[in-house]
Amino acid sequence: MQLSDALIIAEQIVEDAEAEGFANTADAMRLLLRDMALCERVSNATKSQTASLSLSYNPLS
Repeated sequence: MQLSDALIIAEQIVEDAEAEGFANTADAMRLLLRDMALCERVSNATKSQTASLSLSYNPLS
């Protein structure tokens, strides 16, 4: 994920938080951090699975 993509996602999360009644900046930031942590975990899991698949794939066998 590129930084510009992360910023767009962060802005959308803040807008969604405000729309859901999280007018308090601290609440919006907590929601943002939670969702960014989730994105990071998904990204790391995807990288791990991709590495695992590439290690187990051997077209010569």
